[in-house]
Amino acid sequence: MFADTREAIVTGRDAVVDVEFAAQELRSAGFRRDKDWKPDEQQTQRDRQMHWFGGHTDTGAVMKRAACWIWVSILCLVLVAGCASTAREAAFRREEVALFEARQQACVRCEPTVDCESAWVRTRAFVTTHSASRIVRADDTLIETALPHSFGFVYLAAPKGRLDEDHALIQLKAMCRGMYRTDGNVSVMYWTCANAIVAVEDEFRAFMSEAK
Repeated sequence: MFADTREAIVTGRDAVVDVEFAAQELRSAGFRRDKDWKPDEQQTQRDRQMHWFGGHTDTGAVMKRAACWIWVSILCLVLVAGCASTAREAAFRREEVALFEARQQACVRCEPTVDCESAWVRTRAFVTTHSASRIVRADDTLIETALPHSFGFVYLAAPKGRLDEDHALIQLKAMCRGMYRTDGNVSVMYWTCANAIVAVEDEFRAFMSEAK
């Protein structure tokens, strides 16, 4: 009888150890009893607090934990905003460089005789087909189109000036309505306008090179 009792006690103790070991393994694997157990209608308010606030039922502890999470969230938002602002600034600088390079290359150097006359006729044809608005001025020194009615559309101007006694320069200037705000800062249309301007000025350079 005593042997049976002792064996039962040992077996029960081993079972408790096995249960505790299994529970520890589940906790280390990321499982929590209160997450996997669906509370019934008899669950108390204290149980709900244990479930949502990680086992803390003291109001002060809960508030401290909530405040900590709020500050962590704010810090993350500040860091994300700072990284996004830095990325936008870098992208803006790259776009400005691309605009400058495209403007510098969108030009034709010619001799002020038949060569420049032919290039001037070709420039007018390009402006006519690539501007969103009609030509409002076309003489020996400037070809210019009107300001578009809508934002985000490209309009063009092509001045012609003398470099020296033997050469003249035709320069295409692509512009886009709504690219900048009235205070001089970039608008929401900046990236659309910048891409359109670079594309038109690059195409002008290729278009004029075909005639040579």
